Order: sequence, then C-alpha cells, then structure tokens
Amino acid sequence: MAKAYALFDSVASKEELAKELPTNILNLEFLLTETREAKNLDQDLLNILNEQKIYQIIPSRLKHLMATDESIPIKYLKYILEANNPSATVETVVDCLTETANIIYQKYDLDRPFNIAIIGQELDGSYSIFEE
Repeated sequence: MAKAYALFDSVASKEELAKELPTNILNLEFLLTETREAKNLDQDLLNILNEQKIYQIIPSRLKHLMATDESIPIKYLKYILEANNPSATVETVVDCLTETANIIYQKYDLDRPFNIAIIGQELDGSYSIFEE
C-alpha cells in the first residue's frame, strides 16, 4: 500500500481543514489528526518525527519580517495528514498530498511561513523524506 504523511502548521481548525480535503483523487483515503493526538504511528515514523528537522519555506514578501531561519523539529508541526492508496505509487501519493497541503497553505496561511514535511512510506515499510 502506498502511504504518505504531510506534517504542517496551519491557523485553520481541524474542521476547516477537513473540508479542504479532496474527494475522488486517485481513490486516496485521507486521515487528518493533530500531531499531539496521533496514535498508532510505528516506531520508525516516530523516530523521524522526533529526530528530523525542517527549514521554513518563507515567501519572499515575508523575508524582511523573519528574524531567523532556524530549523524546526518535525514533531512540533501541528497537523498530520495521512494519505494512502493500495494501487498507487508512493510518488503519486506524495505528489497528491503535497498539492493538497499547498492548497491549504494558499487558502489559510499565505501571511505565514510554510512549515511542512512530507514523508513517504515505501512498500518495504521504510520511510523517505521528500523535499517540498
């Protein structure tokens, strides 16, 4: 099964975000949770969340407002959006998930840095971090 996770920040509520999830795109199934409430994550994924960091994507119009470009631990991002499809490739699921996260950012968070991590789960169960 192809599976991927987008971890991101947003000022939108979980209910608002749930309304933005696409339907009927490659038969993807989505699950949106707040990171602090996430359950049933396997140990390898938890290790990535606890150990890896991202750098904010700062729109050029906001760079003058940002005091630092320090990295952020992935575990501090507010939401986890999981997408899966038993017949798609990991790359396809990652692409759809990235597009969905971009739509959410465009609607709710344009005046903020884009904090996002995309993690794909390979067929062998290993994980890869995809660059935005």
